[in-house]
Amino acid sequence: MYPDKIFMAVADLKSFSAAAKVLSKSPSAISKHIKMLENKLGVQLFNRTTRVLTVTKAGDVFYECCKDVAQLTERTVTELSDMSKLPSGKISITWANVLSSSHEVKALKAFCKKYPDIKIDVKVTNEPLCLASNKIDFAVRVGPHEQLKDSSLIAIKIGYIQPIFCATPDIVEQFGMPSSIPEAIKLPQVVPTYLPFNQMVKKYFPDVENFNEADHHQASDIFTLYNMVKLGLGAGFIGKHVVEKELEEGSLIDLTKDILPKLPIYLIFTKLKYTPRKNRLLIDFYKETFALVI
Repeated sequence: MYPDKIFMAVADLKSFSAAAKVLSKSPSAISKHIKMLENKLGVQLFNRTTRVLTVTKAGDVFYECCKDVAQLTERTVTELSDMSKLPSGKISITWANVLSSSHEVKALKAFCKKYPDIKIDVKVTNEPLCLASNKIDFAVRVGPHEQLKDSSLIAIKIGYIQPIFCATPDIVEQFGMPSSIPEAIKLPQVVPTYLPFNQMVKKYFPDVENFNEADHHQASDIFTLYNMVKLGLGAGFIGKHVVEKELEEGSLIDLTKDILPKLPIYLIFTKLKYTPRKNRLLIDFYKETFALVI
């Protein structure tokens, strides 16, 4: 099968004369070509009247075949061209604030060093953007997430977040070291309003009674929460990777000691018939870099 450009032009424009003009041929040459094509295939491709030209059912089938072959040819030419030069172009990625300091995002430094002509365009938002409608190549997301059930998406597990409650030594000295999650949540808190925190408390910690966000400080993003916790305004629910340095220095104390379940991190991208080389390189990079992640 081959992509017959004359047939496709007539089908798209629904006119011999219009196709002739676009292809710089005479209408009679276009008509003759279509007749020869129909004879060769043994089917009628168009219904012709004095006013209207419509594609037959057989013509629709042939058109789809021509389109598929044309797209395959274009992809092959593009791929062969890519192979002859260094990988370049832009890759768009989105992730939530909590992941900006994660090892999975920091790994992009090594990728960019390996492929200096590939540029990263990042959109940081807690909103789970639709990749297709926003023309975004990849998302790095904490799961489980409803979008992971979307059959048009592929998700590769690349790591984990360990959530903890942490606080300054002054908070611990004043209120004591909690021995359980309910005791940790009863401490003065800096509540993350970018998460459904109250719902999470009710769902995962039913032993906690009468938790009211309004009784505590609040922060609308993770970096504000991080700074407020460091100032000693209250304990905070945060990813352990965000405060690794402070935990090592002792300026913050882990109140929950990895009791909370780890949350998986996924690299998510749209399932495509053809994946550009630069995108394949990023996928392979993450697979190789985080190969031991289960």
